[in-house]
Amino acid sequence: MQLGWIDFSREDRKKALSVIALLTEEGVLDELGIGPVRDGFADVFFPGTSTIQTRAKYFFLVPYALDFITRQRHTNPQEFLSALDILERKCGQRLAEQNAEGTIGERTIAAGGWVKRTPATIYWSGIRKYGLLKSPGPLSLSEYARLTCSETKQQAELKRSGYSPRDAAGNAADDSDAGKPLKSISWILPPYPQDLLEHVCMTLSHEEALHLKERIETTQARCLLAHILRTGNREILDIDDFNAIPMAMTATFPPHLQEMFLLARAFSSLIYEVRIRYNAMLPGGLNQEAEEAWSAFTGNMDEVLNLDVSAGLERLGEVNKKLLNFLVGVQDDMRNKNSAALDARIKQREIALKGEQRAKLLNGDAGNTEKWIGGRRLEYRFSVAKRMLRDIFQGLDG
Repeated sequence: MQLGWIDFSREDRKKALSVIALLTEEGVLDELGIGPVRDGFADVFFPGTSTIQTRAKYFFLVPYALDFITRQRHTNPQEFLSALDILERKCGQRLAEQNAEGTIGERTIAAGGWVKRTPATIYWSGIRKYGLLKSPGPLSLSEYARLTCSETKQQAELKRSGYSPRDAAGNAADDSDAGKPLKSISWILPPYPQDLLEHVCMTLSHEEALHLKERIETTQARCLLAHILRTGNREILDIDDFNAIPMAMTATFPPHLQEMFLLARAFSSLIYEVRIRYNAMLPGGLNQEAEEAWSAFTGNMDEVLNLDVSAGLERLGEVNKKLLNFLVGVQDDMRNKNSAALDARIKQREIALKGEQRAKLLNGDAGNTEKWIGGRRLEYRFSVAKRMLRDIFQGLDG
């Protein structure tokens, strides 16, 4: 399938990209609408991350670029964002030339193009979450551009009107605005070289690693990411899967994280079993892996059946009644060993989300039914967080 772009507004384009992200962020479609559970636990453990982030360095490259463009004193938001896009693309090209692992858009850059979803849009939420930007309330990237341009324009108008700022002694202050930061917005960053393109790289300096560590520990003190940074427990870097974190390690977590980990693992198991059944139900019944996994599961259901689904979703602040009813229902079907009711409930869920025309369980020509569809166990962005931790620890050692 090819996707074509119609030239709508920036906001329309942003909405379209968010829809496309549902298809790509985990590499699979969310066939049964369990995203709120996945994202809810991921935000508890690893806030500020997303599944399309690659390296921790972008938490600095993006602010450096934004601060650099801000100091150029643009008064037009579109020109500001265009200048940012150009600078980000040049940084991407430099990183690609270095063969830096995790370069965003590496293949597109090699083909002479540039990404539609830029590092700034990918990392903006995390940058705000970690308090790297001080501003009057929450800002989107486009709002940041409008505010900086508005302040710059106001300062220019004041200068033209003859207004002269005064220092503390009442003397006329230097009224040169070039390169000065704005009053209502300030970046909380370590010093960085002004010739940014000459120094761009993917590794964190010691100062950057320490700064990011301190920002996360300060702004997200109760999350698992902050706990690992605070304790310096690097053993977690050797663990391949969130669900494989050993109980001996979780016993060192603060009590609230121990509780949330057990909940997250139980939800992961419940949803995995639903996904197993979904794959076994696909037309043709040819998915041998799903059939074998289902047989293995039916002999070991304690973790799934003991889960309090309603209380768990309340802990996440999740109030999606349809999702709650679905998960409680499939759990009851499993407890009662009612495969027919379970299959019917899963089928109804897919139809409700997609409609009959797009529901794979109703489509007799669903494609290769031997291929697993819709993901397995939830990992809650663990691999992204682990890459980030590795970058920070390596920077601290540097």
